[in-house]
Amino acid sequence: MSNINPTLDTMVNEFKDYANKTYISDDKKRNEIIYLYNMKENYKNGTPGEDGKVPTLGDIMHCIYYLRWEKILPF
Repeated sequence: MSNINPTLDTMVNEFKDYANKTYISDDKKRNEIIYLYNMKENYKNGTPGEDGKVPTLGDIMHCIYYLRWEKILPF
């Protein structure tokens, strides 16, 4: 079980809430953010993701940067 910064944990949870409210009719964008949430949970619990690897903090940050770059997350 990995220790995750409580701020990062809360932030990703809020991203998921944002996705569920904002992207009701856009499955692709909503699922991109849910993927980030699942990655964070896998990191937090030390469980492998879809690719069979436990995500790292760097993987999570890379995903957040990607979502911002693609303007899926506007903040």
